[in-house]
Amino acid sequence: MVALVSSGLPVAAPLMGIVGIAGLIVAYVKRDDAAGTWVNSHFTWLIRTFWWSLLWSVLGWLTLLTLGWILIGIAD
Repeated sequence: MVALVSSGLPVAAPLMGIVGIAGLIVAYVKRDDAAGTWVNSHFTWLIRTFWWSLLWSVLGWLTLLTLGWILIGIAD
């Protein structure tokens, strides 16, 4: 039970991805309305955080699969 809680509840992870994409869409739509206010920087930060986290997630999975294939031989 402790492992599930400490790893971020992987059961809820697919739902969080959908919420993240919905938040990204809202941030893109509302960014023009917030031009010139402090909220504009917040939307920019949210958008950049989403794309950077997606990039690093993909690179992490590619590294994991590549090392798994090379070191363990998963593809055999």
